[in-house]
Amino acid sequence: MSTSACITVLGTDGIYRSVYNHSDGYPDWLFNQLRTYFNSQELADWIVKHGLSLIHISEPTRQAEIS
Repeated sequence: MSTSACITVLGTDGIYRSVYNHSDGYPDWLFNQLRTYFNSQELADWIVKHGLSLIHISEPTRQAEIS
């Protein structure tokens, strides 16, 4: 079973934009990934622009951590 989440970014233009994160939306894991790898406005905007969930971006790293 998975936990979904919505990642919302406040753009420099004052508009909120969101992307749906299908799995691994647990706050302790998702927040850590965002804080570690997407810790700038430019990177946060990139996630929303491309519509990618964080699982697509970081799954290889996470699998290595699990092993």
